[in-house]
Amino acid sequence: MAADAPQDFKTIAWNGISFRVPQPWEALRLGKNYLMLEDRGRPTMEVKWGAIRGRFSADRQLKRLAAASRKADQPLRGGALPRHWRRAVAAYEVTAFAWADRQVRAEGVLLYCATCGTASMVQFFSPAATEATAAVLASFRDHPGGERVAWQVFDIGFRLAPRYRLDQFRFEPGQYRLVFRAGGEVVTLLRWGPANVLLAGGSLCDFAARRMGGAHRPWREQRDGDIQVLEWHGPRTPLSPWRRVMAPMQVQAARLWHLPRQNRILAVTIEARRPATEGLLEDVCSTYVVV
Repeated sequence: MAADAPQDFKTIAWNGISFRVPQPWEALRLGKNYLMLEDRGRPTMEVKWGAIRGRFSADRQLKRLAAASRKADQPLRGGALPRHWRRAVAAYEVTAFAWADRQVRAEGVLLYCATCGTASMVQFFSPAATEATAAVLASFRDHPGGERVAWQVFDIGFRLAPRYRLDQFRFEPGQYRLVFRAGGEVVTLLRWGPANVLLAGGSLCDFAARRMGGAHRPWREQRDGDIQVLEWHGPRTPLSPWRRVMAPMQVQAARLWHLPRQNRILAVTIEARRPATEGLLEDVCSTYVVV
């Protein structure tokens, strides 16, 4: 976060990048390396990023963007970097651009980080985008600042070791699901809400049985203050190398907990062909929160 960023900003972190935006801005569309944000129903910011192999060519990237905007009233073209953005992007190799159509005007930058080899395209759309753009750019980060990769979108946040790669994700009304893979391990994070509606007339165990196939599992129930927690661990039977290769992926551990104050239910499952690393479930759950 930039030191001068307003306090009514929030963090968005997704698959290796992070930045801070005004509170009303929210994710409209997500891809593995793509974000489109809106502000009260209007697109306000778009971000694309990826690793560059070999030498980065801003001219080549700019030509690709220009080709995609050739039907606009004023097709994309390179230009001078706006003065109020210069300090915000000083750490990058920067190429500015702009384009316009009948209902929208866009200004943006191509950013290349020589440290991590990531190239990013960030553009803001008017009139939804405001003077906040300089603070947003100043907060932009394209590689983790620590040992964990931060994820924060909508109302959830968590941190994972960089070895876990995003495999699947789905954000639907009332339910989120994100799946990460690392070698022979699969970590799935789930979120449901509103909890008071989903638990009406039933218990958390009933909910786990319906949503997580947990009817046959001996869930261990505990409480952490007003938070109800269910946890399950499968047998940790050692397998021979051959059986580890042939065995199907299976759930090794799961935890589900109800956050009454936030009116949400969170869950994490660990799948593997062999007993998962001791403490992995606790490690993941300890960072998974409702923001």
